[in-house]
Amino acid sequence: MSTTTYHRSPTRLLSLLGLALAAFVSGVVCPADNETAVAAKIQPPVPTKRVMPIHPAELLKKMVNGQAIVECVVTETGAVKEVKTLSATEPEFGLAAEEALWQWEFRPGEQAGRPVAVRLQVPFDFKLTLEQIIDMALKRHVYQDIKDLIVPAKELPSWPRPVQFLLPRYPEALMGSGKYGKAVVSLVIDKEGKVLNPTIVKVTYPEFILPALATAARLEFPPQVMANGVHIYVSMDIEFEFKAEDGKPLFKGKEKPKPTAKPKKP
Repeated sequence: MSTTTYHRSPTRLLSLLGLALAAFVSGVVCPADNETAVAAKIQPPVPTKRVMPIHPAELLKKMVNGQAIVECVVTETGAVKEVKTLSATEPEFGLAAEEALWQWEFRPGEQAGRPVAVRLQVPFDFKLTLEQIIDMALKRHVYQDIKDLIVPAKELPSWPRPVQFLLPRYPEALMGSGKYGKAVVSLVIDKEGKVLNPTIVKVTYPEFILPALATAARLEFPPQVMANGVHIYVSMDIEFEFKAEDGKPLFKGKEKPKPTAKPKKP
């Protein structure tokens, strides 16, 4: 078996990173007054405030990713004006990027030590996070901020067991590769027995991440109840084992029939 490597799952912040990934300012095209860039020798403006565009709702529902390139002029005071879309894979991405860029603030560009207006282009990348994909697939908010106390499973009288064990698919991208390994998923069981906030703890291959998270999110458990009858949130880890034989994933467990996942005790 190949050496297990560790991949950080998108943290809770990942699901709140915004619905678009970071945008980066490209090199200065030319001074706003159309002097040649060579003669100008301009220092480009530096963003001091960035606002991420919101993924358009209709494209989010369809799970469509894309890009947009937006042009603007940064004035001598660092203000943004003359915003327009140069290209976009979908018109909605261009509009969302324009709205975000209007809210940016800059330290102005300089020429010979003096602030000058500069025209520049900013690319935006709209890409769904794993959390957004899972939320959309399950049609519920899987990733949530939990205010209540969360009890570690190791503190319970018995370890929580899913109502039904589920088999994630072996990644199509690895079919025929002979690769095998495991994914350990940390999760929270809510007061109704549904899974919240599945997060990768460690994984052999990044291709195992999405099927492991999606499968963990679909698990259901009996509601966990304290001796006084109070329902509680419970945290635990589950380990999924992927075997290359026939491209089918198998999971460790002790119960019969052989389960596809097992709680991972610390």
